[in-house]
Formats: sequence, C-alpha cells, structure tokens
Amino acid sequence: GKRAKPSRGIKQRSRAMANFASPAELARLRDHEKVLVYGENTSRVTKALWMLEETGVPYERVVKPTTEFRTSPDYLRLNPKGTVPTAVFPGDDGPPLVLNESNTITSYVASKYSPGVLYPASPEQVATGWQWLEWGESSVQPTLAPVWIGLTRGDGYPPGRGNQLQVDRDPGGSGSPARVNGVAIADMMCVWAALEAHLAAGERRFILGDNFTFADVTAGIHANRLF
Repeated sequence: GKRAKPSRGIKQRSRAMANFASPAELARLRDHEKVLVYGENTSRVTKALWMLEETGVPYERVVKPTTEFRTSPDYLRLNPKGTVPTAVFPGDDGPPLVLNESNTITSYVASKYSPGVLYPASPEQVATGWQWLEWGESSVQPTLAPVWIGLTRGDGYPPGRGNQLQVDRDPGGSGSPARVNGVAIADMMCVWAALEAHLAAGERRFILGDNFTFADVTAGIHANRLF
C-alpha cells in the first residue's frame, strides 16, 4: 500500500468525536462500523493511525488529553490501564475487539488487513519484525523522548510533572547541548547506530528488506522526530 507520513494520517482522515463514550455508547460499539482510536497525538497513538492509513481502514478518533482519559470511568471500562492508545475494532460475528498497546495494535492491523504485505507470511520475519518494534520502545524511546521534549518544548521529563528542563552544554566551547534532561546526546545516537548497522549489513532499505512493513513503524515514528 501507499506510505503516508504520520502527520498526513492525522490531518486528512481522522475525525474527532466530541465526547467520551457513554455507557449507552459502549453498548452500541457492537454495531459500530469503523475502528475507534482513543488518544491525542502522541507518538504511540500516531503509530496506530499510521498503520490504519497504510491499510486504508476507515476509522474515527476520540481525542482528549491523556490525563482526562486516565480519570474517565467510561474510558476505563474500555482500558483499565488508562493508557493510550486504545483501539476498538468492529467484531466480525461477535463483540468488538479492544486493544490497548501501540505495538499490538500496529501488528494486529497489519496482520488482519494486509497479510503477506505489511505483515510478513513467515514466522521468522514476524519475529524479526517484533524484535524491532520492541527495540523502538525499549531502547529508542527512553533516550529520544527526554531530549526531544526538552529541545522542542523546553520542558523537563516526564512532561507535566513539574520537572525543570535540564540542559548541559558541550564543555568544548561549541555551546551545543551535550545532555538534555539527563540523557546524553551521544548515548541517544549510539542507540540509533544499531539500526544503521542492521540496514547496512543486509543492504536493506527497510527493516525487513526492500519493502515497508509493520516492523518499520516504531522506528519510523521516532526517526520522524529527529528531522
């Protein structure tokens, strides 16, 4: 399928619903024809939207600040964790399917709506894809987020918790940031070097080869923040 930049997916196809689902709305989800995606425009929500865009699956959005989701009884009925994103998929012959981890949603959308293309056919390729999805969250996100939020928003990390921005400048005199919110720029780039080595070793354009797949989404979302 065609590749869409995450920002385009957010702007062109999403339609925000005005309010949270009421108890009556929750009961009506069984007959809802579109995927519902809950969450504001965080990197993890954008991953789910990107994959929905790639597959052309129609969806609607419920957009509120994450702090409001965490305290909404209606939302907590869908996702007791209180995290975002949450996606509600129409049931084929039964109740709707509710998923609430970004990598899980990304994988499910690719496997259901683009098997053999965005989601590989072989177990080996699937396992390799999941390896890099997890790497994006376990290795990239912890080193990139504090730096990105600090330099683009001028905020401490985690945001919204009263932490002050911390920037240590290069002692060599260049004045460029060397450490932001406790994360060294060099350490952040060292993490990305692992992906560069993987791509170079197989002369790959994408993580699994010559074609874009679900495996590229987590790294792609975070790489987009570097430019």
